[in-house]
Amino acid sequence: MRVSALTICVGILIAAGCGSPEKAAVAPPSPPPSEITVYAAASLTDVFKEFGKRFEAAHSKPKVKVKVKVKVYFNFAGSQQLLAQLKQGAPADVFAPASPNEMKTAADAGLVDTESHDTFAYNRLVLISPASTPIKSLSELANVKIKVVVASPSVPAGRYTKSFLESIKVDPEYGSELVSNIEQRVMSREENVRAVLAKVRLGEADAGFVYQTDAAGSADVYTLPLPGKHSPLASYPIAMLKSAAAPELAKEFIAYVLSKDGQQLLHDYGFMITNEVR
Repeated sequence: MRVSALTICVGILIAAGCGSPEKAAVAPPSPPPSEITVYAAASLTDVFKEFGKRFEAAHSKPKVKVKVKVKVYFNFAGSQQLLAQLKQGAPADVFAPASPNEMKTAADAGLVDTESHDTFAYNRLVLISPASTPIKSLSELANVKIKVVVASPSVPAGRYTKSFLESIKVDPEYGSELVSNIEQRVMSREENVRAVLAKVRLGEADAGFVYQTDAAGSADVYTLPLPGKHSPLASYPIAMLKSAAAPELAKEFIAYVLSKDGQQLLHDYGFMITNEVR
């Protein structure tokens, strides 16, 4: 009886084992990332928002019949502020500061993919004032009643402003006295160039140093170009973050900015593009 029972049990187990095995459940593949976050200098706000709209509208995954809805998120701020956030581990896919200094610091910290790094646009400083009370020469900034606003020296626009003032200081046409007077008229140093623009537009300041692209989109301000030989050329680098959650999308976005269409869009927004400078 014991043998027969054992035999029956073994037979049942063998039969169960020899039956058609059930296929193991396979989890469906995870969908590819469909969004990216771009950290960009405040002076890129308008043109990059347009880049985002066009990228979202035109994008579709290669070799896939159904379009994937893509979303581009932006964080616009002073380049130094953006860099600090990235160092603290803020999630981002693309970094586009207004100076190579911040990009080099990010690269030295191992934050960006250096192979994706390139320069995509250039800019220059101008002096703006309310259109109702235009300042038409730098010498007018010596007036004791004039209130000047500049960007903080911790951000690129502030450093470019400081470089400009140091340059005209040794030029007899302007001189150290004028520069000293301008520096005495500075009422605030803002965290980014858009804050400078806002103060002039709101009438809280009589003059401010901003990029020519900021002034171009503001009909309520008067723009005074700065002497070219003293005005530093601002360059804009772009690169993908090593921690990018959507590296393929990040590379595509960078390629779009560097493309012929992307360069034309930058030109339309007042930026100098690579073939105008090189």
